[in-house]
Amino acid sequence: MGRGATPGRALVLHAAGDVTALQLPYLCESSVKLRRFVLAHDRSLRFPEDKRADNEWGKALRGVYGWSWQAVVGPLLSHLSSRPELAERPVPQVVLVPTGALGLVPWHAARRRGDGPGWHYAIEDALFSYAPSAGSLGGFADRAQAPLDGAGLVVADPSDDLPHARQEGGDLHRWYYAKGPRLGRSGDPVAAPATPRTVLGSLLADTASGAPPVAHFACHARSCAPAADSHLVLAGGQRLTVAALLRSVRPTGRRDGPLVVLSGCATAVPGDRYDESLSLATAFASAGAAAVVATLWAVRDEDAAQLMTDFHHFLNLDGLPAAEALRQTQLRALARARRRTAGGSAAGRTRAEDPVHWGAFLHYGRGVPGALGTHPGPEAEAGHAAGRTAQTRSPIFARMPGGERSEAVWLCPEAGCPYRAKGDAKAPFDEDTCPRHPRQALRRE
Repeated sequence: MGRGATPGRALVLHAAGDVTALQLPYLCESSVKLRRFVLAHDRSLRFPEDKRADNEWGKALRGVYGWSWQAVVGPLLSHLSSRPELAERPVPQVVLVPTGALGLVPWHAARRRGDGPGWHYAIEDALFSYAPSAGSLGGFADRAQAPLDGAGLVVADPSDDLPHARQEGGDLHRWYYAKGPRLGRSGDPVAAPATPRTVLGSLLADTASGAPPVAHFACHARSCAPAADSHLVLAGGQRLTVAALLRSVRPTGRRDGPLVVLSGCATAVPGDRYDESLSLATAFASAGAAAVVATLWAVRDEDAAQLMTDFHHFLNLDGLPAAEALRQTQLRALARARRRTAGGSAAGRTRAEDPVHWGAFLHYGRGVPGALGTHPGPEAEAGHAAGRTAQTRSPIFARMPGGERSEAVWLCPEAGCPYRAKGDAKAPFDEDTCPRHPRQALRRE
């Protein structure tokens, strides 16, 4: 970002190898809309249950859509339009490496006034991916996604309060990943409980050929301070933390890795100090993921289930790379909103196509060649059982208050079972399921 009279700047490394320093005069620390957004984010981080803070964050986010086009996306796309090597491509592929607080901005959801009624969004003009640093982008470039083979790790609703996530996980496992494990809630008669040990055992297999090509998590997630405590909420309230993931990293000798999909809340958000290199998404990347799909804010359970159903359809049935599969998923969400509001008021259309419904998801990794034009996809849409309550996959930017006890007691939830185990606030030290009732994940006393 620029300071005072010094303009902001983007360092653009082109595929041909040359570098352009692109001046961005509206990318500055004094931007009112950016400052309001960052302050609203901070307040929502400190007070996750405050509805007023949540509403202010939503208003500030909507102000950022137009500012991000003016400050960065518009000038960048205008600059790329003059590149001769992009003349034959339907859309350019862009990997953004935002620094500090800029990592909170959904650049792919930047918008300008359209030629007709409504708005025109950045994803309609380009394929966007992200990376936390240039070094990590090099790491992504050194890895390829493992080929899809019908296997995959699916973790769905381990906290037993997200009915759409449960349906989402069951459908995805049955349709695309039935050869791999499905993990879920404690006491589930069909799936084993998703605990830190079972998840890491499935994701970080001991053999070089045992890791799944896809790992999908449909669950709560919390972004914490310090960032090493950010975690996925698993069965029995046990936590898979950033610190645990980083401790589990080990070389496998392979040049490919899984696609990790974190369909929880704020899984791409750093817990504190805007350290864009440390979040749940980047921890999975460090653990060997070839690409990660993660989120910038809280996502309604029902919305996430629909988006992820479409995403895995494009990934498996249409054979699109993950970045393009996500782009087509978001374009489809836009198309649905526009069909629903066709002929209605401009305000109604703006509300329906608001990126708050679809723009939270982003792709970490390198952009790869693929079919990049608008992909219509089938019109058939997966339905979900009626009558479920729409919930949110965790409070926005949840932060765990105060200190934690260094030791805790964990119990089996089975009625009458006396089993007790020692642990910390995150999980038991030794066994995280009851040895007498292996379908039951231990819960903290």
